[in-house]
Parts: sequence; C-alpha cells; structure tokens
Amino acid sequence: LPVPTTWGVFAQTGYRFSEQFELQLGARYSHFKADGGGSVTIGAGSPIFGPDGLVVADLAGSHEDGRMTGKVALNWTPNDDNLVYVFAARGYKPGGSNSAVSEFGPETVWDYEAGWKSTLFDGQVNTQLGVFYMDYKNFQFDARDPSTGQAGVFNISDATIKGAELQLQGSFGSLRLDGGIAYVDSNLDE
Repeated sequence: LPVPTTWGVFAQTGYRFSEQFELQLGARYSHFKADGGGSVTIGAGSPIFGPDGLVVADLAGSHEDGRMTGKVALNWTPNDDNLVYVFAARGYKPGGSNSAVSEFGPETVWDYEAGWKSTLFDGQVNTQLGVFYMDYKNFQFDARDPSTGQAGVFNISDATIKGAELQLQGSFGSLRLDGGIAYVDSNLDE
C-alpha cells in the first residue's frame, strides 16, 4: 500500500474596510507524494507455479503533485444578528497511482458561494441561506477499466454542482427544532 507524505504552507489575513465590511484572503500550497508496492500472485506453493507463485499484476507505483489553493471572501455584517457573505475558493484533491501502469491526476474545484446567516427573535431562531456553484476539473471516480478489468480511481471528466440550501434552528425553552431543505443540480461532462 502507498505510504503518503503530505505537507503544506498556508496564510490567511483579513482587512476591515469599516465596522460592517471585511475582506478575507487565504492561500495554501499543498504537496503530496506516495510510493507503494505490492502485487497480485496466484498459485503460490502449487506444483504448477512453484513456491513463489506467478505474479499476474504489479501494484507498485508512485505519484507526486502539488497545487496552490486559496479563498477570497467579502463579509458584510449590518448588525450583530446578520451576516451576508460571498466567496470564491479553490480546492484540491491529490492524484495517485492504482498500479505501476495506472496513475490518476489531481482533482481541483472552484467553489463560488453567497449566503446570509441571521439570528432572530432574541436568539431563539438561527437561519442560514446559501447558494453555491462548484466547477470541478479532472473529477476523480472509483471505477473499473473495461479494457483490463482493473478497479481503481480514474479522472473521468469535468463536473459542475450547483444548488441552494436553507437551514433553521429554533430553541423555545426545552423544545429544540432543527430543519433544512436543499436543491442540488449536478452535471458530469461526457
């Protein structure tokens, strides 16, 4: 099995334009490396294949990659009970290897979101409303290669996921209520 090594450096800062407006900036560089070994052997100890058997698949492999990610956000706090925000963030999932001859690349996503969080009725009700659009490149998926029959992770396509969600939490004495509703629309490119 692969032995991964991951390291990263990151920084985040914020700047207040006023009591109500804040700009946040964050950046991260992540680096991933994995080396592994192994094989699929049949017939070990049999008279046909001998004591060591016959290696039918070499699972050794290695992979190394790195990406810069980050986030920029603008927060508006008109009062102590409301927060309106927008942000754009880039995410990353490292690639890897399935075997000595099968490697998959990293997956990246741009996430664009806007939302409103509020506290109502003297703190008895909290709400969160958000909309999002995520644009994936080199989407990773567990699949089977039809030409070899090998299962593993593959970059299958680009994808988009968009939607909206609403959450409510209420606290009225000893009664607590929590609910939510979401709409999600996903699309996988050909």
